[in-house]
Amino acid sequence: MSRGAAAGLADRLRVDLSASVRSLSKGNRQKLGIIQAFQHAPALLVLDEPTSGLDPLMQREFLALVREARDAGSTILLSSHQISEIQQAADEVVLLKDGEVVARSTVDDLRAAAPRHVVVRADGIDADELRLRLGASLTDATFEAGRASGILHGPVAALVSSVGALPVTDLVVEEPDLEQVVLGRYGGAS
Repeated sequence: MSRGAAAGLADRLRVDLSASVRSLSKGNRQKLGIIQAFQHAPALLVLDEPTSGLDPLMQREFLALVREARDAGSTILLSSHQISEIQQAADEVVLLKDGEVVARSTVDDLRAAAPRHVVVRADGIDADELRLRLGASLTDATFEAGRASGILHGPVAALVSSVGALPVTDLVVEEPDLEQVVLGRYGGAS
């Protein structure tokens, strides 16, 4: 057991190692578990919902610890229901449903496949022309004079080539919602 490593982690996570475990709050007990997991710089870390009970600042510090361990060569298996946590910490994602693997992917591939909400504004273009140019790229689309909006499924490059010849004054492509991708892989079940 490395006292120096434990003390350094305790400082980072702001937990008093001299306090009785019984006197610690849920969040501080969770921090103690994180310290125990990381203090030996193990080659393999298996973490189940490690940020449960932590405030946002400590969640951020935990994610920094995960990145540092990964960069030092550790393999980390992280189970979490927090999509933002997965998005920030994971290289690969395995989705489980009823104990079975339903999908395996990289975070980048999940993001690339995720639907994005798009709004295109183009001066002087009527709704029919926008529908003709963008209708193949967008689903659930609405077309008005000078404005089109809808959902893009697939690569952004296809949309960019569709709008390339238009007098675009504004193009908004929202960051994909990975939670929706995950829920879609589960068939909408939560």
